[in-house]
Amino acid sequence: MRQVTLSDFVGDRIREARRERAKRHEFDRRAYERGAPKRRGKLIAAFGVYALVVIGAILMRPWASETDAEAWGAWATVAFILILSTIPMVIIAIRYLEQRPKMSEATDQEKILIAGEAGESRTAEAFHRVLNMNHDWVLLKGYKNSKGEIDQILVGPNGVTAIEIKKLQRRDTHKRRLMDAP
Repeated sequence: MRQVTLSDFVGDRIREARRERAKRHEFDRRAYERGAPKRRGKLIAAFGVYALVVIGAILMRPWASETDAEAWGAWATVAFILILSTIPMVIIAIRYLEQRPKMSEATDQEKILIAGEAGESRTAEAFHRVLNMNHDWVLLKGYKNSKGEIDQILVGPNGVTAIEIKKLQRRDTHKRRLMDAP
């Protein structure tokens, strides 16, 4: 059996979807990079304010109180001020330390195309195993015209057969059984 590839319609669509994802990722990465100086400035300003709060709290000199109760109240006030001033600091630091944008996963449509391409390859391999020694057969892959496309066409001594291939994804039955268990 001979194989002739007329077009790689599905492969072209997969590559186009990957290019689009890469473009979106590049756009997000550039936006992230453009915002880095602003995030860095906010973080530095927050550290400055935090340092002033800490210095101010230390300068309150709680140990200068005359009684233990007054000293305890002064230390509690210092601790409260330090904790309250730490919260915005942590929020700003987390925003600054945001991870760089990652490439998004394949879309559902892209996954369908990839599964379809895998199904077409497996079907061609099966035909090749069965009809390998018979040179009267020709498998045309990727026939496309203005009215649509046909995944594969098998041409042989008995006629012509158009083949439309669909590959269904199997569900992970083991995971399903675990989730359904009481």
